[in-house]
Amino acid sequence: MKTYTELEIESQFETLKRILERKDELLREVKSLNIKDYDEVVFVGCGSSYYISLIGVSFFRKLFSLPSEAIPGGEALLSPDIHFKSDKRYLVFLVSRSGESTETVRAGEFLKKNYNTKIVSLTTEPESSLVKIGDISIILDEAREKSVVMTQSFTAMVTFFLLLFRTWKGEKIFGIDLINKAGEFYLNKREEIKELLKEREFEHFVFLGQGYAYGLTQEGALKVKEMSIGFSEGFHSLEYRHGPKSIITRRSLVFMFPLFPEEEKKLAKELESLGGKVVFLGEEWGLPGDINKEFLYLFWIPIFHEFGLQRALFKGLNPDNPKNLTKVVKLD
Repeated sequence: MKTYTELEIESQFETLKRILERKDELLREVKSLNIKDYDEVVFVGCGSSYYISLIGVSFFRKLFSLPSEAIPGGEALLSPDIHFKSDKRYLVFLVSRSGESTETVRAGEFLKKNYNTKIVSLTTEPESSLVKIGDISIILDEAREKSVVMTQSFTAMVTFFLLLFRTWKGEKIFGIDLINKAGEFYLNKREEIKELLKEREFEHFVFLGQGYAYGLTQEGALKVKEMSIGFSEGFHSLEYRHGPKSIITRRSLVFMFPLFPEEEKKLAKELESLGGKVVFLGEEWGLPGDINKEFLYLFWIPIFHEFGLQRALFKGLNPDNPKNLTKVVKLD
């Protein structure tokens, strides 16, 4: 019998199709916002939702010149004076799968009370605290999950931000055909991912990427930690030379998300020369070469989901019951 985690990883492609099918409904209220009415756009989330925020702000900055920032919920709550000023108007995206993450909820309540804000809540739960805070609420109920570890909802929320910002800019997003292609790629790579675990006794996992892919490196490392209790790290690709590469050994497995393949290939060769195994997630690994770089996350995210899952199963762990974790982080 498959775990909830496995089922939700597999179903994320169908979830994305349903989100695209109702994009007009999802965007109806929020697409009318005029970003010129604001001095800054801020993204707030915790854990995986913070990493979604990092990706979201990267997408936003690529298209718009308005100042923008991604802030962890606890940072926004405890150090608001560093990030917010009383004479500025802010468009704030609050991101939480459950809509109940304490730091994000409390940060939203505080910001709404003390600063000039327009708050957009992004969640999967229609009755959550985050929905009550939001001036506008986006509910991706297609992406609701039973598992503790966030998988399909991560992909869905990243997609929503890309959809929204490209709509604001008047640019198109991908269609069903590309989702199908990403799903086929995932299915074709599952056995290869399992074989990685048999190749050698890996004990150190590294995720490297530049630009918006930096947020993916953080999430990839987190999935390995959460599902399989692995020592994992995420870095900007070229930053890895500046100290962290000192711990590369034959037991290091490196996943690289190459948005800048010419430079990142050089780094991959360097890490392999130090004994590490590098999975270079570009055309060399079978990815189509004609895809808009901003859409490559469709192919990359399911790979690290599957790797975390397969490593957990390989170790005899239950990915639905990760060590020390609960589905929602709620504080007293």
